[in-house]
Amino acid sequence: MQKKKLFNPIIYLAIAMFLISTACVHKVIKLEITPEELSEKMINNPAFIENANGENFCWHARVGLDQFVENYKLTKNTKWLDAGVRYFDFLIGKMAADPDGYKGWIGVYGYDDNYWQDALVGDAILIEGILDFSVLVLEDNALKGKYVDKAKNYIEIAKRDFVEKWDKRGCWIDDGPYGGYIEYGKFLNKDNLKKWIEAPEELRTGISHPFNKQFDAARVCLRIYRITGDKFYRDRAEKICNLFNGKIGEGIFLITWNGRDPAKKATYKGAYKIRWTIGTGYREFPLNLVHFSIVNSV
Repeated sequence: MQKKKLFNPIIYLAIAMFLISTACVHKVIKLEITPEELSEKMINNPAFIENANGENFCWHARVGLDQFVENYKLTKNTKWLDAGVRYFDFLIGKMAADPDGYKGWIGVYGYDDNYWQDALVGDAILIEGILDFSVLVLEDNALKGKYVDKAKNYIEIAKRDFVEKWDKRGCWIDDGPYGGYIEYGKFLNKDNLKKWIEAPEELRTGISHPFNKQFDAARVCLRIYRITGDKFYRDRAEKICNLFNGKIGEGIFLITWNGRDPAKKATYKGAYKIRWTIGTGYREFPLNLVHFSIVNSV
């Protein structure tokens, strides 16, 4: 009588996976750069020479910001967090006070270099990355002893100089279950940061930020909610998502949306048109049309 072969590929696969995982646990992760080298490299980013302030500074400063927290998670070496704090404090040290007392990364306005301004998206992309440090620390008792004060300080900056600031400036538009941010209408002269300048000729003032920037703001709010449990911030993020969801339109072969649909009832000036490319097509509308609102456009 022929003996049956005792072969079960599932068992062999399970054994192989176990051996691989065991090997990974004991493997020492060695990175190609030290914590000190990384913070030094990022603080002395050559891109800062031509982008020393404003929104442009923020975009360049954001590149690599996640590495400090991610490298700590890989190695459990707190020197990565020390280096991160050094870089985070460098960034915060670049903030300046506006006439209303709030701070931001003030610099050249992205659409007209005659004016200076702090940008919602600039604030969001840097504060979002810094808050990842706060989330890590406040959810790990082993890290709280050394880093809790820094973590809490970063949260207070986010609450005051991001959420509260843009609310006080009238840039948050709330409409029931929907909401979104609009462009601020006041500017600065680079030689005088203590006095606002009205610029009625700037066509972008008062129009909605595109959705990529709305989502950057939402992610800041979600991190504050995760840390504090304050439902106010969760609701803020949810309203932005509801606005986006309401703008999605179904096509025959794909789903499209307008990247910068209006977030409030408003009368727009001029013949300026918004065009937001999605894949192979786009939608556009003239800004001299009136009375768009979140409610009647979803």
